Amino acid sequence: MDAYDACLRRHAVKIPDAAPIRLAQIEVADAQVLGDAVAGSADVFVTGDRARLALGSRAPVTIVSLRQLWVPPRDIRERERIEGLAG
Repeated sequence: MDAYDACLRRHAVKIPDAAPIRLAQIEVADAQVLGDAVAGSADVFVTGDRARLALGSRAPVTIVSLRQLWVPPRDIRERERIEGLAG
């Protein structure tokens, strides 16, 4: 566990006072968390929260479920099936 913790600390990005993102119909807490992700130049934001997943392309960072992250689609039909699970 110490090695895992040390690895995370080496690769962590500290975001001081990131501004919340501004999107219509988004909760304050969601806006702050997504603002932190954008400020940290996140490649992807992984969540199980349906409200955050529903933001889709309106968000300034790619939002995916854990399933979408770890199960890469094999073809278009598989991608549509997985995206249907998230929505």
